[in-house]
Amino acid sequence: MSVQDEHELRDRLSALLGSVEPRPAPVTRVVRRGKGIRRRRWISVAAGLAVIVTGVALIPGVLQSHRVAPMTELHYKVTVRHLGPAARAGVIGAGATNGHRWQVRLSGRPGNPTIVASGVPLIAASPVPVGWPASLEGDGGPDRRSNVLLAGTVSDRVTRLDLSLPNGELLRLTPVSWGGNRWVAVELPPNVRVVRAVAYAGARELAYAVPFGTITFATWWRPGQIPPPRVSKLIGAGRTNGKAWNDRAEIGPWGYCYTSSNGTACFPAAGNPQLVPAGRVIGGMTCGPLSGGNTSTGPISGLIAAASDVRRVVLNYSDGSTGTFPAVEAGGNWLVGYAIPAHLSVVSSTEYGAAGQVVGHTSGATWEC
Repeated sequence: MSVQDEHELRDRLSALLGSVEPRPAPVTRVVRRGKGIRRRRWISVAAGLAVIVTGVALIPGVLQSHRVAPMTELHYKVTVRHLGPAARAGVIGAGATNGHRWQVRLSGRPGNPTIVASGVPLIAASPVPVGWPASLEGDGGPDRRSNVLLAGTVSDRVTRLDLSLPNGELLRLTPVSWGGNRWVAVELPPNVRVVRAVAYAGARELAYAVPFGTITFATWWRPGQIPPPRVSKLIGAGRTNGKAWNDRAEIGPWGYCYTSSNGTACFPAAGNPQLVPAGRVIGGMTCGPLSGGNTSTGPISGLIAAASDVRRVVLNYSDGSTGTFPAVEAGGNWLVGYAIPAHLSVVSSTEYGAAGQVVGHTSGATWEC
């Protein structure tokens, strides 16, 4: 057995085992579209991330929808047709999935195209961050019977992108040029989890990635680089105004991801990300309304990073009441899951250490969604 075969076998086993682990509730596509959710960005977060490919332009944690669907039976067939170096009529991918022929086509302006696939909704495209081998987006159909679209751009160095599926199939996607970028696309069977993606330049492996969930690729690793050990840990949970919320750390071969009741923050870091900006005791991550409400009148929950000496956080609400939330360590970072009752806002917060001493004060603006 070759080293590559051994890696793929290990990844398949990991995917199968992961499919039976309890996961947080699915998150709607609303999070990805940014409706009602404020994307938290910290320049210092990006500065603290260790890069996976030399010259990569770091970006902070990006909110991504995360749905871990159950694995389907391993009886499916996917074929990809070779299209040539340039897209004709905007077609960047074609093939058949379980006998159903599909075609993926680009439309719109080259600088802001949309991706149209047979039987699945439209998704917006994004360019490859500098130094990354690929930037892939995923979108499913209106129900689990529909195929799942995986598409995106690859860097100029990438000559092919290999996707390993749980049934042993290896899909080889060849980039197609359109609008000044190079694209790959495929339609996968519903609920089929990609085991591993590998980017090549000729015969040389550039980087590999393992998805978070089914097709969310957050981090690319150098060949032979060992990802962090798996950690699945509850950070906080409760009920606010009768609505349940929970936050978890999900760390593993996909990288560093953190889920809440309304979103997922994945950080593209090859090392443990620095989540708290220098000089602060709190670093924003993700927050949003509970159960499809809105941030102005409904209850809110979120997840925030804390400095290593913080053990609990007390939120001072606008009506004079308070809420206390513990800091929990996961994968080397301290995190706080919290909730804000309906019709209230956070005026300020006080952070306490292990001995009960005050270690910081934070303004209410940090807790805004």
